Amino acid sequence: SRSACCLIHFSGDEEDICMSSNICSTETPTDEPTSKPTTDPTSRPTVTPTDIPTDKPTDKPTNKPTDIPTDTPTYEPTLSPTACGARKWYIDPDTEICSNAIPDNTTTINLYFETFGDCCYYTNGQPYSDEESGYMQCSSGQYNECCENEYSTWYFYETTCTNEPIVSIPGDEPEEYSSRSACCLIHFSGDEEDICMSSNICSTETPTDEPTSKPTTDPTSRPTVTPTDIPTDKPTDKPTNKPTDIPTDTPTYEPTLSPTACGARKWYIDPDTEICSNAIPDNTTTINLYFETFGDCCYYTNGQPYSDEESGYMQCSSGQYNECCENEYSTWYFYETTCTNEPIVSIPGDEPEEYSSRSACCL
Repeated sequence: SRSACCLIHFSGDEEDICMSSNICSTETPTDEPTSKPTTDPTSRPTVTPTDIPTDKPTDKPTNKPTDIPTDTPTYEPTLSPTACGARKWYIDPDTEICSNAIPDNTTTINLYFETFGDCCYYTNGQPYSDEESGYMQCSSGQYNECCENEYSTWYFYETTCTNEPIVSIPGDEPEEYSSRSACCLIHFSGDEEDICMSSNICSTETPTDEPTSKPTTDPTSRPTVTPTDIPTDKPTDKPTNKPTDIPTDTPTYEPTLSPTACGARKWYIDPDTEICSNAIPDNTTTINLYFETFGDCCYYTNGQPYSDEESGYMQCSSGQYNECCENEYSTWYFYETTCTNEPIVSIPGDEPEEYSSRSACCL
């Protein structure tokens, strides 16, 4: 933990004593960055438009030109197009699903949603995090133009058109296409849903009856957390370092069959820290208001929710305590001058010291 790391190296786990970095929370960055940065940085940096437009046109023009061109050409490009993170969600009047595409001049949108979750719930859907694409998806469907742009290249794998990147053997690379339609027209003589067998990583579709014969060689390291139907017969060898303050009068003879999985937890404002939390409250804490989504809770604290690529969890500019993230990154390390729970690839024989908590590291 952080405490274990802090107690050893800083003789205390207070914020002003222990220099630490928690991947699960927004903290002030250290003045002395780690000398052992990750060798596997994120492939999705934050998209920020440039202050000055490019002097040369793109060599990859859009394959979706506007249906109604303007009367006169645009002589100067837009200085600050809307970045993906700042886009609002709305119900597409044609497809009746959530979309963040920029509407054309002929479409009138009367209702915008602050978060994707709000839009998804409005369509009676359930939002969830898709590990493969790295984007949120909705059980009732969605069109995420940011995701579509990131995965704009399509491939043909024997029987299926897909935009999911797959590691291939050199010399055996799949055929590439600029769009789903281009792939479908070549291999299925049409791009209608009942003609072209396709798989879009950015949308919820009915799975194919014939899965790809070239599955990914790099599956996700974070599978969906689902509690087992039958409790374990043996206690865990890693008990919690946060036992309840008030134990029950009598012991529990049978473990809980279905503990609350992380994805099903509700968010609330912690009365002590005044930040969003999804920790299970103890018996002495009364919570009067729960939020359906993390975004709703974050906005309630006047914060801005955003996706953190390093941890894989949503974070809030006003702070949050995500017990699911804390449990996933429960091991803390000491890197020369800093206690952190961020996993870093190290050289064999030069592994960092490990601790069970931040306090242990700081002390």
